[in-house]
Amino acid sequence: MATYTFVDLNIPEAELLADLCGIDHDLETTNFFAEELKKQWSLASPNIDLLDALSTAIVVRYTRSFVTGVRTKLDDGLLSRLSEQRQSAHEHFRARRDKHVAHSVNSFEENQPVIRYSPETLSEEGIAGVGCRGHRRDALTPAEVDQIVDLVNAVRGLVRQDIHSETCRLLDIVRRMPRDQVISTPRRELGGADNQLLLRRRK
Repeated sequence: MATYTFVDLNIPEAELLADLCGIDHDLETTNFFAEELKKQWSLASPNIDLLDALSTAIVVRYTRSFVTGVRTKLDDGLLSRLSEQRQSAHEHFRARRDKHVAHSVNSFEENQPVIRYSPETLSEEGIAGVGCRGHRRDALTPAEVDQIVDLVNAVRGLVRQDIHSETCRLLDIVRRMPRDQVISTPRRELGGADNQLLLRRRK
């Protein structure tokens, strides 16, 4: 039985495959967070803070596949391959990320200053204090969770098709390269990012 090993493939033609695999991972973790959010909603007393945190993680992980950065983003061509209903769902979750999570723009978050007083003692004591009352809509509803899982599975199916096409294309390129050149590339250790590299763009 043959034993296989591997070396890194460091050619420009392989960059798209790396980006697609990163996107696939983000979509996979989006589904994981969605399943955890479903578990919270199924409880008699769900943890409000976890509902918020998981909802934020879901929309951020999903939408980062469609925003610019170092890696290639999914483009409108992929979205056009989705049904109108899923395109509408995509716009909904993208707006939630842009207008609520990333920036405090819409009415999902309101903070209203108030004055407090007692009608019975107002003439004697005056205004008792100043404070603030607030309203938050932080958690995705169970229906929204089902909606984003359906959307993610559809997008991920298309990404997986593109990954398959890229692996076939790259295999053809590699098989035409000198074999000694291909297998001589060293293997780079992954992970272990230093906090000092936080602001430095990766290659």
